[in-house]
Amino acid sequence: ERDLGFRFDVQPEQFLTAFGVAGSGEATGVARSLRAFWDNLAPIQIDWRKVVNSTYDRRDLKPNLWDQLVLVGFDQMRFMDADTASAAGDARNWSVRGGYLFPLGLDFDVLYSSGDRRTFTLLNERRVRDKEWPSFDVRWRTVPIPPAVDGLFRDITVTGGWSTRETKVSTTTGQDQGSEQTVRSLGLVFVLMNGFNLTYDVDNTAVERLDATGLSQSTRTSHSVRLSGFLPPPGFLSFVRNDLRLSFEYSNNGNSDCRALGGSGFGDIDPTFRDDCTTHTDQTTQNAALAIDTDFTGYSLGVQLQWVGRASGVGRQQSSNQFNFNIFGRFFFRASEGETQFTR
Repeated sequence: ERDLGFRFDVQPEQFLTAFGVAGSGEATGVARSLRAFWDNLAPIQIDWRKVVNSTYDRRDLKPNLWDQLVLVGFDQMRFMDADTASAAGDARNWSVRGGYLFPLGLDFDVLYSSGDRRTFTLLNERRVRDKEWPSFDVRWRTVPIPPAVDGLFRDITVTGGWSTRETKVSTTTGQDQGSEQTVRSLGLVFVLMNGFNLTYDVDNTAVERLDATGLSQSTRTSHSVRLSGFLPPPGFLSFVRNDLRLSFEYSNNGNSDCRALGGSGFGDIDPTFRDDCTTHTDQTTQNAALAIDTDFTGYSLGVQLQWVGRASGVGRQQSSNQFNFNIFGRFFFRASEGETQFTR
């Protein structure tokens, strides 16, 4: 087996300095504008890797020096003297990652990667090619707050991402396959002036697979909302001295799968063929929970109300609802042994 790879990191600021470009505080004219843009580039990372291997079942082989050092190509690794390898593999992967730092705390990261893997056995040859593009992430840590809601929000943060991966599998036995997966996400965090935090997250994953038997599609979508903070205890709870911790969560998760029989394994998909995809799974699950707790001397105590709803959109379209009421607590005690104290 031979495993060869390298990683190349580029630090933009040091890169220009190495070529004699003055720093941002010293540059003037065009060089100053170039520095202002270039210094906001995130480090660029390039990775490349190649792995080749082969396996022989015979024990009386006499590999030469080049074979022992694995300094031969993949085709030569499949054969040694008059013997054929029982298995051989060749994998190549490379990726490049970078980004840019915009004003107001906005970060943008982008990634491109591809891979090509070949596997050879006495019965079959298999090749897998995959590519991840587009793939990016966005983080905005300091979102400007409009004057109309300036008294409501203290801070707003936005995160998001998009990634698409395509995979193609080809074999000598005709078991060709193709798939495409797209993942999208968005997150919002609101810090209110009254101390409460409000978060919202949405994730969506869509997968499409095509082979000689047909087309299959699956979609996973989830939404979640969370509100948390502290409230002063109401007057009728005179025994409560500390603030109440309040937490409310709601989530909605949907799963959908469909299947269309018949296909060619590769190539463009006829829109009419995609429309014939028959849904066999359409499940929705909802969760809502409200929890209130507070601290007492040596322990904390709280209650939780929870609801779980499930519904199916296929077949008999059954649904169910489940309600839970929980009382929970946490107890604290201090133990000491010599001069060392422990808190539980």
